[in-house]
Amino acid sequence: MNRTNAPGFGKHLPPLFFVLLGWMAGVAANVPLSLREWIWFWGGGLLLMYAFHRFACRWDWMRYGFMAVAVMVAFGAGSYYARARMPEPVVPARLDGAPHYLAFEVTAGLKPSKKFKRYFVRVFRADTVAVDFGALLYLPANDEDLIPGQTYGSVFGAGEIKALPVLHYPYGFDYGRYLRRHHIHRRLFAVGGGLKELAYRNPWRYVQARLRMRIRAALARHLSPENFAVASALLLGERQDLDTRTREAFIDAGVVHVLAISGMHIGILLFFLRFLFSPFRIRYKWLYHGGILAILWFYAWLTGFSPSVLRAVIMFGFFQLAWEAEREVSGLHILVLAGFVILLINPAMAGEIGFQLSFGAVAAIILFFGLFKKIYYPRNKILQYFTDLLYVSLAAQFGVVPLVLMYFHRFSLGFVVSNFVVVPLLTVVLGLGFLAIALLLFRLPADWILQGLDVMLGWMNGLIHRIAAWKIGVMKDIYFSPALAAGLFLFTLGLYLWWQRPVRRRLFWLAGGILAFQLLWLRDYDRRRHSSEWVLAEHKGKPLLLGRNGTELHIYSDTAVYRGVAAGFVREAGVRRVDTAAFPEVFRLSGRRYLLLDTVVSVAHLPRADVLILHRSPKLNLDMVLNRTGAKHLMVMPYNYAYLRRRWAQTARARGLEYTDLREVGMVRLE
Repeated sequence: MNRTNAPGFGKHLPPLFFVLLGWMAGVAANVPLSLREWIWFWGGGLLLMYAFHRFACRWDWMRYGFMAVAVMVAFGAGSYYARARMPEPVVPARLDGAPHYLAFEVTAGLKPSKKFKRYFVRVFRADTVAVDFGALLYLPANDEDLIPGQTYGSVFGAGEIKALPVLHYPYGFDYGRYLRRHHIHRRLFAVGGGLKELAYRNPWRYVQARLRMRIRAALARHLSPENFAVASALLLGERQDLDTRTREAFIDAGVVHVLAISGMHIGILLFFLRFLFSPFRIRYKWLYHGGILAILWFYAWLTGFSPSVLRAVIMFGFFQLAWEAEREVSGLHILVLAGFVILLINPAMAGEIGFQLSFGAVAAIILFFGLFKKIYYPRNKILQYFTDLLYVSLAAQFGVVPLVLMYFHRFSLGFVVSNFVVVPLLTVVLGLGFLAIALLLFRLPADWILQGLDVMLGWMNGLIHRIAAWKIGVMKDIYFSPALAAGLFLFTLGLYLWWQRPVRRRLFWLAGGILAFQLLWLRDYDRRRHSSEWVLAEHKGKPLLLGRNGTELHIYSDTAVYRGVAAGFVREAGVRRVDTAAFPEVFRLSGRRYLLLDTVVSVAHLPRADVLILHRSPKLNLDMVLNRTGAKHLMVMPYNYAYLRRRWAQTARARGLEYTDLREVGMVRLE
């Protein structure tokens, strides 16, 4: 039987395909509607579906309307499912006050700093109350390592339970938001030796952690530090040991994707597993397919069930079942089904960058790889191998370039060269790594394999660093908004629909894609030119006033501003010109006059002001200053003594004034 892997959009796609796409889009959108609003939405959609179904036999175009309404209803169902599966955390009130006893389970270890070891934990008890929320635990660097899956208990005093950090200037890295996306809602600072191990263990997570620790210990003994960091990322998905130099080299060489376990790694593992189980393929098909699927799922569990690993294992599992049943399969259908299963298990994965990049790359390969082969495909087997490498790399870019530009604001053309070198070496590296893991899991000696792995990793890392040094098409700090990413995806879709059948009638799709991108670009450009913002923030203990008018940025500060402050505006707001000046003592914005009070204040010479900015614990009688200036709003910079901040807050409440503490809010938008 001909079991072709039908790529892309066929002539007729099943309705379920579009319904699943609509459901996945709803999960990703996560529209905040109440249950009553959803009932009205679904009720109206079902009535429209009935109407379209009733008249579909008379008017053929009604069927398209029926499908559109079905997708709309699926979108609503997906959005409601996402909100229902992601409930609010149970965090007790007044948790940040005086001492509390917390019991928690360690869920993951993070990269340590010079002072602290860091862990993600799930708190399940506060004093005698059952709770359920995630926290980031800071442990002194000289304490013993904690094991994921193990539970611990400790008393945290006042000041040792803190809220998440806030963003201190616009377009910077919002660490608090990053933690909330990982369901982390507090920071815990433990004292040395203050943790007590509890009896309960999460068996799945604990065994997984023990196996990973055994593998990492063997890798650390036999590999150089740089090779150990790369091997941990390639084989176990642990990237916390990678230093900045190695990470930047992989990015500039265009092969950073190999550091995330994905379909390439699973495909290489599947190649070796098929060879291993080939004696059972004919007579014991159940053992052949069952053994392969069991090992794939075991490896996915060992590496932490990341989105890319789940996607690859589910897709290969469906392909295995389809091939066993001798059914014709479509890569695009299998991809959508895999996405549906993953989001059904964990809807929060829709917001993960790894999930989006993984599915975008695979979808683009499925759609465009066959189209590239129509242009040129050699007959020589060796040339075919390298041509496939080139076409797969080029096809994947259609799905990942918009996301890479939007999230990371950088791009490199080094992938054109590096993939020819890295992929062949990576096959050998992963083969040795998988064999070493198998031996280590069964406590068998793997010294000679790890020595060979160290040599191959040294060669591969050396070539990657050399290619990265060439700086082939490396572009950084690129402005690329979500609107531009959507426009580029629409252009890509139009290009595919025309390229699939390049006839005159289909030029409509290509022209439509180009027009959509141009309209979104013009809208985004017009929005940037006519928008402005003024923000009061702080940098290195100094007040910072940031003003953006269109594509120009004005920075007012008394200290040298770190380039990241301006770079954020360049990447996220499309700023092209940056000016700097000293922070003014008095300035006016939107009809309000702002006055900066710093250190020593002479009340007799103070001008009238609407807003007072208090910085560096100024020595003043606040009541006299308020009477003199007539201010109605107090803004307190972070670097003021705590007792003064409390006293100023009491004064503001007593006089009915507006009070803003930048230590709590991070920054204030003035306009």
